[in-house]
Amino acid sequence: PQDAAWVSQLLFEKLKLKPLATGGQAPRYLQAINAEVLARLKRRRPTAKQRYPGARRTGVQSRVTVTDWNPAIRRLDLKTPSPTVPAAAAAPKAVTLEDLYFYKDLNETARQVLELGIIQRQSFPFHTPDAYRRIRAGQKPNAFRAWIRSVRFSNKKPADK
Repeated sequence: PQDAAWVSQLLFEKLKLKPLATGGQAPRYLQAINAEVLARLKRRRPTAKQRYPGARRTGVQSRVTVTDWNPAIRRLDLKTPSPTVPAAAAAPKAVTLEDLYFYKDLNETARQVLELGIIQRQSFPFHTPDAYRRIRAGQKPNAFRAWIRSVRFSNKKPADK
């Protein structure tokens, strides 16, 4: 499911689904925080006067920016029916998990592939022995190489309680 070309081949050649014009469409996502919890937290938040009781003596010298919204794939709303999307003229060569969301109600296999893709995207990847050796040698980039320096396993058995 992580290979967009494979997903395209599965949808249009194996399952014989008609292509959809998913460009510009966004899947539906679940809220990160429950609406009731968020409302309760907002009520407890102090007002601006409570947070900054004194007058500001200097001008603002910093600027805060926020990155673009990128919802997590794990929060895709799989229970809500996907929106109606018009048919496309031709099948795309690559179908991402976000685009696969629009096919989930058309075919049970497409839904299962989407669910598997979500699980895979959340998991810690296991590499082949060759890929591991290339990562360890610094020939293949990997984010965890910068974070994890060593892994040790203790031979001691935990004490019974």
